Amino acid sequence: MKRAIAALGALWDETVGFRFSYSLDIDPEAGPKDSLHYYLYGRALSWGAMRLDPSGIPRLWQRTTGNVYNPAYIASYGLTNLGHYLRAKEGRYLEVFLKQVEWLERNALSSHDRGVVWVNDLNYQE
Repeated sequence: MKRAIAALGALWDETVGFRFSYSLDIDPEAGPKDSLHYYLYGRALSWGAMRLDPSGIPRLWQRTTGNVYNPAYIASYGLTNLGHYLRAKEGRYLEVFLKQVEWLERNALSSHDRGVVWVNDLNYQE
């Protein structure tokens, strides 16, 4: 039953819900080292595949993977909320951003060359 519901949702998204226009702006305040602004900002980004865990960390949900933590997805969600905070100055956006940063810090692995990596532990079919 869950697969049938997921299939219907995907069919809806790809037909009725499909749009060519996408609200994504270039942020002119990004660039300088002391800027907190990211280069792209979307006011109405789609998070249709997101399922928040009890701590407020997004998990990517897909039919083939179920709920999985995806570091890139978490970072993107954090940056989007930082962008909202910088524009609206509402503390709730800053709190969401900081939760994502904390998750990324806890789950970072140091590499042999003193870099940091995050394991993307899923078999992504697409």
